[in-house]
Amino acid sequence: METGGRAVITCVDLSRLDASWLGRIIDPRYLADIGATGIDPCGENGEYHSFAFEGPVFAHRVRWRPGTTRSDSGFEQLDVAVRVSFRR
Repeated sequence: METGGRAVITCVDLSRLDASWLGRIIDPRYLADIGATGIDPCGENGEYHSFAFEGPVFAHRVRWRPGTTRSDSGFEQLDVAVRVSFRR
């Protein structure tokens, strides 16, 4: 966040977090909330996965929108629809 990176939560392990975390943008409030859960705040143990859509290594912000959610083997997942455009 300090470097301008932004990401959204796209998958949660339901044994560690509930589905309400899906679609949340990682920001200062998120960090406070995730810290209160007792899990690794970086998701290093597979508690959640995210999709980075903006940051210093990106030439442009990735435009995205939330898609459908689905459950699979104890995980809740949020599909992300990405708008792609090519310039010549």
